[in-house]
Amino acid sequence: QRTAGQLVIQPSPHTGSAALAALMGLREGQAITEGEARIAAAPLLGRGEFERVEISVREPGPGSGREGEREVVVTPIEAAWARSRLRLGLEVVSDFADDNRFIIAASHTLAWANDWGAEWRTLARIGSQRLVSTQFVQPLAPGSPWFIGPGAQYNASSVDIYHDGRRERRLGYEYTTATLSFGRVFPSWGAAQLGLERRTGRARSLIPEEAGPADSTVRETVIRAQFQLDTLDSLALPSRGSLLTVWLEKSSAAHSATSHSTSTVIGLQAFRAGPWDGHFYGEWARAAEGTAPLSLGGFLRLSGTPRESLDGRSVLLARLVMARRIGEMPAGLGGAVRLGYSVEAGRGYGGEESVRFDQMRYAGSAFTVVDTRFGPLFLAVGSTRGGRGAVYLFLGPFW
Repeated sequence: QRTAGQLVIQPSPHTGSAALAALMGLREGQAITEGEARIAAAPLLGRGEFERVEISVREPGPGSGREGEREVVVTPIEAAWARSRLRLGLEVVSDFADDNRFIIAASHTLAWANDWGAEWRTLARIGSQRLVSTQFVQPLAPGSPWFIGPGAQYNASSVDIYHDGRRERRLGYEYTTATLSFGRVFPSWGAAQLGLERRTGRARSLIPEEAGPADSTVRETVIRAQFQLDTLDSLALPSRGSLLTVWLEKSSAAHSATSHSTSTVIGLQAFRAGPWDGHFYGEWARAAEGTAPLSLGGFLRLSGTPRESLDGRSVLLARLVMARRIGEMPAGLGGAVRLGYSVEAGRGYGGEESVRFDQMRYAGSAFTVVDTRFGPLFLAVGSTRGGRGAVYLFLGPFW
């Protein structure tokens, strides 16, 4: 344990020695003890792509010309199920009136697409929303935290336009996006990136249906900056860790001298109180003109309120979510079964209107969540004070 040897890193079928050494913060050939190698290998296990990391010490055999040169050998063993990961999701929402939606989603992540440690991410959705998104995240050197990420996306859906909480019309839209991102990953806690996007889209009125060609086409260039701190232990119902996301965006339409700027701040603090897991969540979004990039309505976003029915130049949302384990599913079918509730407050503010907490809208929900092989399965009932209610069914993380 205390005798040093030269570090040797064995590549796995899909990884390179140089990238593995960089992720461990080491370099091949340096003097290191077996204990130091075990500590340095911890980040590899934390990535979830390796089943185990074997550490061994070997002496070169007689006649090799290297007698006495001890080697500390690090051998990562890939997890067969982790390099290519597929996750499925389902969203069903109904207010038992005219807001009935479903979305089936699938996401795929291919880790170690090359021996530098590239990652290929793909997301697809069908149903009320049609989306295909793909991004290739390429480190700038083997195992480097700096990366470049080209990507493309197609998105199509319909959205209801509200005024004072009343539906006025329904628009159908579709757009394509080409993206180039540059950033840095901070191992175990977050990332920062800058991005350049080119968007082309069109919208048309579905209700009321307009006679003749009524499509509105938009072409714009978007510059965005994002910082994210994420130490949560779970996306669905975290009990430890924090989340902080800051998003700044500036867009300019083609053949226009004006630009549109927005800013968003999202924070989440998870905690555990006896048998209860909970979190506090808050978000604030604002646009220099027009509407903020976030709107309210939907599960945990003023539950019971129709989705995206509340907006404004500024949007504010806060909530408390608590859940308690009440049982376990049979082995092979799933994991923990929990009951929980949420208390929510939020509002959209327009123009020069100041934020006033006494004008907030209040909502709440009660839910059951079951851990399954495909992710958490939520069944929830939500209602907004003085408004309507809705029933929600989700499979997989939804925020």
